[in-house]
Amino acid sequence: MSIEPTRSQQWLHHDSQLAADAGVTFELQYVGAIPVLTSIKSVNINTRTRICRASIRRVCEDVGLKLPSNQPADKSIKQFIGPSTDMTWAMANVYLTITSQTLTVETIDNGVLLFQHNLFLVSFASAGDADTPDFICYVAKTDQDTRMCYVFECSDGLAQDVIITIGQAFQLGYQDFKNSKPQNVNKQTSPIKLNSFDSLFSHHQTFQTNISMSKNSLSNSNKPSSINSTNYHVS
Repeated sequence: MSIEPTRSQQWLHHDSQLAADAGVTFELQYVGAIPVLTSIKSVNINTRTRICRASIRRVCEDVGLKLPSNQPADKSIKQFIGPSTDMTWAMANVYLTITSQTLTVETIDNGVLLFQHNLFLVSFASAGDADTPDFICYVAKTDQDTRMCYVFECSDGLAQDVIITIGQAFQLGYQDFKNSKPQNVNKQTSPIKLNSFDSLFSHHQTFQTNISMSKNSLSNSNKPSSINSTNYHVS
């Protein structure tokens, strides 16, 4: 079973650009973060997508952003989302730097490091729905072993590029792990946990399908809102 992208699923960047000592950087606006109260791998992919999209909407509303209301609130997802948004650094202009090992968020104005998440702590990434086409989010474990959904606004139609780049980073992280002999892997420095091997193998198969679906949807609607979620069960 190959995890290479098909001809219609080519990545956006040369692999070397996503090396641990390099990285692809996007200028985004960090909107805020909200707790996710369940393990992402404990629910199906449709529910994961709904959790992320409901989180995007909730965070946007909590920070005062006005969104279209073309879709009814997803009340069945409410149980999976925390009671309030963490507004620390809300609406800050940030750089999101993506490598095969980490997602790093720092402020543009003064370079303050807000977050740095190892990829094995990131379990899901998703674009918004039809009402939130310029937003993306990812779910990651915190140092306190809780889960937070981090929401960003993308300008100039960057949502698709950010989501696909995160997928490419995970593919490269998986390949790094696959090419490492287990007996030589240092558990403290490996970008991917040993016990995540089987999960990552299946996640990339799922990721290929989702990228294919998203590109088909985009060709039909020409809207970033049609991007499907990128799914990883690592955390």
